[in-house]
Amino acid sequence: MKKCRITVMKMSRYDDLIEKYENPIEHTCDMKLGQEFISVGGEKPENMCDSAWESMEYFVKELSIGGGNFYDGWMKNKQSAMISCNDGFRPVSFLIEVLEEEKIKTMKEDKTNPFEIDFDSYILQSEPEKQENGKL
Repeated sequence: MKKCRITVMKMSRYDDLIEKYENPIEHTCDMKLGQEFISVGGEKPENMCDSAWESMEYFVKELSIGGGNFYDGWMKNKQSAMISCNDGFRPVSFLIEVLEEEKIKTMKEDKTNPFEIDFDSYILQSEPEKQENGKL
């Protein structure tokens, strides 16, 4: 099974809807813009929001077993999906990408990754043009 990287790409907040419809709550979303999670074998990553996971679980599991090309070409990269959590007041958009294990670089060495996730080397399926040109 393949590993998938799940990245928080965008976060929104609809204060008008919150004010009009939501009962006050103490705890809301803990996600941070740019935050990354790794799903191993289609399993829910540690510290992933339960509600967000329910929205993306199908896509992560399909990608982890080699599936993809959702909705007949929806994504430019057939080995990815852009999924939003189901919070209508504070939706979060996640990019899910398949990670191919290769000896190229590790996320631990990747200075753009603020989280210390240690796993085998990878090539991103989302950058096939770089793979073809030998830039990864």
